[in-house]
Amino acid sequence: SAWPLGTPAHPGLHDALLAKELPIFRLLKSSPHAEEILSANSRLLGELHTDHEARFAALLAERLSAAGIPEAQATATLVTHALHGLKTANATEDAFRADVDRLSRLVART
Repeated sequence: SAWPLGTPAHPGLHDALLAKELPIFRLLKSSPHAEEILSANSRLLGELHTDHEARFAALLAERLSAAGIPEAQATATLVTHALHGLKTANATEDAFRADVDRLSRLVART
């Protein structure tokens, strides 16, 4: 896991978010057809994608709780939603990484 048990909320959350989403971000930005490919992939693998997202949110909730973050389940859901927005809103990898860092630092301060 990109966020081993016992690792503080930041950098643990930061590393887990980048491990999950940076490859997808790079794909989205590398091809003008990437969003179409991902959309078709999501439709074809919808149940697997939903299960993967649920397992990732559960991992985040577990690690957030272990790090002492209140309302860990709700925070994990919020983070996964925010991450989706960051992935689509940022034009460059540097901006994406900076926003992921800000998000993880905000959560860690909770």
